[in-house]
Amino acid sequence: MAKISTKQYAKALFDATEGKSEKEVDEVTKAFAQILHERQELHRAQEIARVFKSIWKRVYGVSEVRVETAEPISETMLKELKKRYAKADIVHEVNDSLIGGAIVQIDDTRIDSTISGALTQLKQTLSR
Repeated sequence: MAKISTKQYAKALFDATEGKSEKEVDEVTKAFAQILHERQELHRAQEIARVFKSIWKRVYGVSEVRVETAEPISETMLKELKKRYAKADIVHEVNDSLIGGAIVQIDDTRIDSTISGALTQLKQTLSR
């Protein structure tokens, strides 16, 4: 049996899931995991997922948007995020330790617009 590279696995999974419904993606993912199991290559799943995410990012620009706020965000804001980042996973978390503002992470870029983040930045500026 010929060895399949991580990139080949990731590309095959990307091609098999592109344009599919959530239910179809679940089915494809389960079948893909079964193939990895049968080939005794489940240990490669994390690396395949990493390459899959990079392919997704290259094709669609953004793969995940994570928003952390002190309070739940409004339905309007959530709809706007989904509209703006239609092909990305939108994750919202409520963090009780935040006083106000938000931390937004778009893939590897982190934007801290919290009150505590602003105070930390002010402190650093004043200490120079």
